[in-house]
Amino acid sequence: MIETSLSAFQRAHLTSAMEQANLRGAWLGIDLVALSENLRAIKSLLAPTTRIMAVVKADAYGHGAAMVAEAALHHGASSLGVATVEEGAKLRRSGHKSPILVLGIVPDAAYEAAIRHELQLTVSSGRQVQVIERVARGLGRKVDVHLKVNTGMTRVGCELHEAGGLAQYLLHSADLHLAGLSSHLSSADAPQPHDTDRQLGKFQELANRIRAHAHGITCHVANSAGTLFYPNAHFDMVRVGLAMYGHLPASADHSPVSLAPVMSVRARISQVKDVHAGARVGYDLTWIAPSATRLALIPVGYADGLPRALSNRGLALVRGQVCPMVGRISMDQTVLDVGALTVEPGEEVTLMGGQGATALSVDTWAEATGSINYEVLCGLGQRLPRVYYR
Repeated sequence: MIETSLSAFQRAHLTSAMEQANLRGAWLGIDLVALSENLRAIKSLLAPTTRIMAVVKADAYGHGAAMVAEAALHHGASSLGVATVEEGAKLRRSGHKSPILVLGIVPDAAYEAAIRHELQLTVSSGRQVQVIERVARGLGRKVDVHLKVNTGMTRVGCELHEAGGLAQYLLHSADLHLAGLSSHLSSADAPQPHDTDRQLGKFQELANRIRAHAHGITCHVANSAGTLFYPNAHFDMVRVGLAMYGHLPASADHSPVSLAPVMSVRARISQVKDVHAGARVGYDLTWIAPSATRLALIPVGYADGLPRALSNRGLALVRGQVCPMVGRISMDQTVLDVGALTVEPGEEVTLMGGQGATALSVDTWAEATGSINYEVLCGLGQRLPRVYYR
């Protein structure tokens, strides 16, 4: 059922999306009930005092950041995580008042905008701290910052031997407030836990030292994999992205809770034609009909995030039947071999998600294209309109 009891922002967005879907002939279905159930399941793994940050960077992994953020905050999340200042600014402009943390390092020129939009900032070096202090002082604002520490991933984060000094400096800064201490797990979904255990041990030791001087600081290290598989990684807050959207990290083969995919990809058939044996299809004529068959054209292509690598490998559901994608996937169009099915233009096709008793998953796409579910999901939000369901 499409949600009807919505905020003014949601109603306007929903109406626009439905109109766009009808005009476009293809859309992303975003199931907000599944999102809420996923958050409820994740929360069941946490201590009552452990908070959830909903990670909505990359336009909520293609699901639509503004709508997902509102739903996530309503169903258990207490803060939001973004990758860039502009992502945070867009959420502020759409009316979100909750804490928003920029998880990465941003250019010096972006700090003024970040502070004006009351975004929390990740810091990982003395130089960066001094730049933010100078901007904050000029604006007359005190800025919440989270000190990020490298515990083994060697990406964003100061080194462990620097962390104590930086934390002490931040605790005595007139312009900055040390709101959090964080790190990032490199392989919490790996079958062998050694690296994660080492990272958690380092972070726990550092957190104990800094907490002795910084009361109320929020310690957080767990991504989705850490949240699902490492209770000792939960600390004060977990940063949940992929699991909130209903998916497991690529190498995980089980979950302690049931998760349901939030996104589906659907289209309407735009043309049907019967072809003879030997008919060639698409750019470079890579598919030849082995016998007489029926082809259905759908208005979705690689510009919409449908991976070109699914050419002659992908599947779709038509009237509950699995039908192959044939020929090269082009920028805006894909051809399906529907065999003997009697179909008409306007009929709904499912490329990802369920139809009848059958479902096609994002992981199938990722495996077929040599990618990961994160990349596939993020690529789908570029052009297809989103229709939100509840």
